[in-house]
Amino acid sequence: MLLQGNAVTAYVANGAWDASWLPEHDQGVQVVSLEGGSTAAGIPTDKRVNSCAVDSATGEVVCTTNDADLYRITGTTLNQTLQSGASAILGFSDGTAMNTGVVIDAVNHRAVIGMGVTVSSSEVSPAFQFLDLGTNSFSAPIEMHTQNSVGPEYFAIDPLRNLVFTGIENYQAWLVDMASHPRDDIKRIFGPRSTGGQAATGTENGL
Repeated sequence: MLLQGNAVTAYVANGAWDASWLPEHDQGVQVVSLEGGSTAAGIPTDKRVNSCAVDSATGEVVCTTNDADLYRITGTTLNQTLQSGASAILGFSDGTAMNTGVVIDAVNHRAVIGMGVTVSSSEVSPAFQFLDLGTNSFSAPIEMHTQNSVGPEYFAIDPLRNLVFTGIENYQAWLVDMASHPRDDIKRIFGPRSTGGQAATGTENGL
Protein backbone atom coordinates (compact mmCIF):
# COMPACT_ATOMS: atom_id res chain seq x y z
CA MET A 1 0.00 0.00 0.00
CA LEU A 2 1.38 3.41 -1.02
CA LEU A 3 0.64 6.67 0.80
CA GLN A 4 1.56 9.84 -1.09
CA GLY A 5 0.07 13.09 0.19
CA ASN A 6 -3.66 12.52 0.51
CA ALA A 7 -3.67 9.58 -1.91
CA VAL A 8 -3.69 5.96 -0.74
CA THR A 9 -3.10 3.31 -3.41
CA ALA A 10 -3.07 -0.47 -3.09
CA TYR A 11 -1.11 -2.76 -5.41
CA VAL A 12 -2.89 -6.11 -5.42
CA ALA A 13 -1.55 -9.26 -7.07
CA ASN A 14 -4.13 -11.08 -9.18
CA GLY A 15 -2.46 -14.39 -8.38
CA ALA A 16 -1.36 -16.49 -5.45
CA TRP A 17 1.07 -19.34 -4.86
CA ASP A 18 0.68 -22.42 -7.05
CA ALA A 19 -1.86 -24.80 -5.50
CA SER A 20 -4.24 -27.25 -7.12
CA TRP A 21 -7.03 -26.48 -4.64
CA LEU A 22 -7.03 -22.74 -5.37
CA PRO A 23 -9.07 -21.27 -8.22
CA GLU A 24 -7.10 -20.32 -11.31
CA HIS A 25 -5.87 -16.74 -11.16
CA ASP A 26 -4.91 -14.41 -13.96
CA GLN A 27 -1.56 -12.73 -14.35
CA GLY A 28 -1.17 -9.07 -13.55
CA VAL A 29 -1.41 -6.53 -10.76
CA GLN A 30 -4.36 -4.32 -9.87
CA VAL A 31 -3.71 -0.69 -8.90
CA VAL A 32 -6.61 0.35 -6.68
CA SER A 33 -7.13 3.88 -5.43
CA LEU A 34 -8.44 3.78 -1.86
CA GLU A 35 -8.40 7.50 -1.14
CA GLY A 36 -7.75 10.69 -3.06
CA GLY A 37 -6.34 9.17 -6.22
CA SER A 38 -7.24 8.23 -9.77
CA THR A 39 -9.44 5.39 -10.94
CA ALA A 40 -8.35 1.75 -10.74
CA ALA A 41 -6.01 0.36 -13.37
CA GLY A 42 -4.48 -2.98 -14.27
CA ILE A 43 -0.82 -3.78 -15.00
CA PRO A 44 -0.43 -6.82 -17.28
CA THR A 45 2.38 -9.28 -16.55
CA ASP A 46 3.66 -12.37 -18.34
CA LYS A 47 3.46 -14.53 -15.23
CA ARG A 48 1.32 -14.99 -12.16
CA VAL A 49 2.22 -12.59 -9.33
CA ASN A 50 2.04 -13.77 -5.72
CA SER A 51 3.17 -10.71 -3.74
CA CYS A 52 3.87 -6.98 -4.04
CA ALA A 53 5.63 -4.48 -1.74
CA VAL A 54 6.05 -0.71 -1.90
CA ASP A 55 9.00 1.56 -1.15
CA SER A 56 7.08 4.23 0.74
CA ALA A 57 9.85 6.81 0.20
CA THR A 58 10.17 6.53 -3.59
CA GLY A 59 6.78 5.06 -4.55
CA GLU A 60 8.35 2.16 -6.42
CA VAL A 61 6.70 -1.27 -6.25
CA VAL A 62 8.37 -4.68 -6.47
CA CYS A 63 6.29 -7.80 -7.20
CA THR A 64 7.35 -11.46 -7.22
CA THR A 65 6.15 -14.33 -9.37
CA ASN A 66 5.98 -18.02 -8.54
CA ASP A 67 9.24 -18.66 -10.39
CA ALA A 68 12.41 -16.53 -10.26
CA ASP A 69 10.99 -13.47 -12.06
CA LEU A 70 10.16 -10.22 -10.31
CA TYR A 71 8.82 -6.89 -11.57
CA ARG A 72 9.80 -3.29 -10.82
CA ILE A 73 6.80 -0.96 -11.16
CA THR A 74 6.14 2.76 -10.79
CA GLY A 75 2.63 4.13 -11.03
CA THR A 76 0.89 1.88 -13.53
CA THR A 77 4.02 1.11 -15.57
CA LEU A 78 6.01 -2.11 -15.44
CA ASN A 79 9.54 -0.81 -15.93
CA GLN A 80 11.69 -3.90 -15.66
CA THR A 81 11.65 -7.68 -15.25
CA LEU A 82 14.52 -9.20 -13.25
CA GLN A 83 15.42 -12.69 -12.08
CA SER A 84 16.22 -13.43 -8.46
CA GLY A 85 18.61 -16.12 -7.25
CA ALA A 86 15.76 -18.57 -6.62
CA SER A 87 16.64 -22.02 -7.92
CA ALA A 88 14.27 -24.42 -6.14
CA ILE A 89 10.57 -24.76 -5.36
CA LEU A 90 9.47 -24.50 -1.73
CA GLY A 91 6.24 -25.96 -0.41
CA PHE A 92 3.97 -24.93 2.45
CA SER A 93 0.35 -25.36 3.42
CA ASP A 94 -0.85 -22.61 1.06
CA GLY A 95 0.97 -23.78 -2.07
CA THR A 96 4.39 -23.80 -3.74
CA ALA A 97 6.71 -21.21 -5.28
CA MET A 98 10.34 -20.38 -6.03
CA ASN A 99 9.95 -16.72 -5.02
CA THR A 100 7.68 -16.88 -1.97
CA GLY A 101 7.21 -13.14 -1.39
CA VAL A 102 8.80 -9.73 -0.97
CA VAL A 103 9.07 -6.92 1.57
CA ILE A 104 10.82 -3.57 1.15
CA ASP A 105 13.24 -1.74 3.40
CA ALA A 106 12.25 1.86 2.62
CA VAL A 107 15.08 3.28 4.76
CA ASN A 108 17.83 1.71 2.66
CA HIS A 109 15.74 1.19 -0.51
CA ARG A 110 16.18 -2.57 -0.70
CA ALA A 111 13.74 -5.34 -1.54
CA VAL A 112 14.01 -8.54 0.49
CA ILE A 113 12.89 -11.60 -1.43
CA GLY A 114 11.99 -14.94 0.16
CA MET A 115 12.91 -17.90 -2.02
CA GLY A 116 14.06 -21.47 -2.37
CA VAL A 117 17.62 -22.36 -3.38
CA THR A 118 19.32 -25.63 -4.23
CA VAL A 119 22.20 -26.13 -1.81
CA SER A 120 23.20 -29.61 -2.98
CA SER A 121 21.74 -32.64 -4.67
CA SER A 122 20.19 -33.59 -1.33
CA GLU A 123 19.23 -30.21 0.15
CA VAL A 124 16.81 -27.44 -0.77
CA SER A 125 16.87 -24.48 1.61
CA PRO A 126 14.68 -21.45 2.23
CA ALA A 127 16.68 -18.27 1.70
CA PHE A 128 16.49 -14.48 1.56
CA GLN A 129 18.07 -12.18 -1.00
CA PHE A 130 18.47 -8.41 -1.21
CA LEU A 131 17.78 -6.35 -4.32
CA ASP A 132 19.37 -2.89 -4.05
CA LEU A 133 16.81 -0.66 -5.75
CA GLY A 134 19.37 2.10 -6.31
CA THR A 135 22.00 0.02 -8.10
CA ASN A 136 19.65 -2.71 -9.38
CA SER A 137 22.03 -5.35 -8.01
CA PHE A 138 21.35 -8.53 -6.04
CA SER A 139 23.16 -9.83 -2.99
CA ALA A 140 23.99 -13.50 -2.75
CA PRO A 141 21.09 -15.52 -1.29
CA ILE A 142 21.34 -16.14 2.46
CA GLU A 143 20.50 -19.80 3.07
CA MET A 144 18.67 -20.75 6.27
CA HIS A 145 19.24 -24.54 6.32
CA THR A 146 15.96 -25.23 8.13
CA GLN A 147 16.19 -29.03 7.78
CA ASN A 148 13.22 -29.08 5.43
CA SER A 149 12.11 -27.38 2.20
CA VAL A 150 9.26 -25.40 3.77
CA GLY A 151 9.47 -21.77 2.77
CA PRO A 152 8.91 -18.38 4.42
CA GLU A 153 5.39 -17.40 3.37
CA TYR A 154 5.34 -14.09 5.27
CA PHE A 155 8.19 -12.15 6.81
CA ALA A 156 9.05 -8.71 8.14
CA ILE A 157 12.17 -6.53 8.14
CA ASP A 158 13.53 -4.16 10.77
CA PRO A 159 15.50 -1.76 8.51
CA LEU A 160 17.31 0.00 11.36
CA ARG A 161 18.81 -3.18 12.81
CA ASN A 162 18.96 -5.14 9.54
CA LEU A 163 16.92 -8.00 10.96
CA VAL A 164 14.44 -10.20 9.13
CA PHE A 165 11.92 -12.22 11.14
CA THR A 166 9.97 -15.09 9.68
CA GLY A 167 7.78 -17.88 10.91
CA ILE A 168 8.04 -21.24 9.16
CA GLU A 169 5.61 -24.12 9.51
CA ASN A 170 6.30 -26.82 12.10
CA TYR A 171 6.61 -24.28 14.92
CA GLN A 172 9.79 -22.63 13.69
CA ALA A 173 10.66 -18.94 13.96
CA TRP A 174 13.87 -17.51 12.55
CA LEU A 175 15.74 -14.24 12.96
CA VAL A 176 18.25 -13.36 10.24
CA ASP A 177 20.90 -10.64 10.60
CA MET A 178 21.09 -9.21 7.09
CA ALA A 179 23.96 -6.79 7.77
CA SER A 180 26.52 -9.43 8.67
CA HIS A 181 25.38 -12.97 8.19
CA PRO A 182 27.83 -15.69 9.06
CA ARG A 183 26.09 -18.88 10.14
CA ASP A 184 25.92 -17.75 13.80
CA ASP A 185 23.78 -14.74 12.82
CA ILE A 186 20.96 -16.89 11.45
CA LYS A 187 19.10 -17.84 14.60
CA ARG A 188 16.20 -20.21 15.09
CA ILE A 189 14.24 -18.61 17.92
CA PHE A 190 12.11 -21.67 18.57
CA GLY A 191 11.17 -24.98 17.00
CA PRO A 192 10.79 -27.37 15.44
CA ARG A 193 8.42 -29.26 17.74
CA SER A 194 7.58 -32.91 17.30
CA THR A 195 3.86 -32.21 17.72
CA GLY A 196 3.78 -30.38 14.41
CA GLY A 197 1.78 -27.24 13.79
CA GLN A 198 2.21 -23.88 12.18
CA ALA A 199 4.19 -20.68 12.69
CA ALA A 200 3.84 -19.40 9.18
CA THR A 201 3.84 -15.66 9.59
CA GLY A 202 6.05 -12.91 10.93
CA THR A 203 5.67 -9.33 12.11
CA GLU A 204 7.90 -6.79 13.79
CA ASN A 205 7.24 -4.81 16.94
CA GLY A 206 10.32 -3.74 18.83
CA LEU A 207 12.57 -6.65 17.89
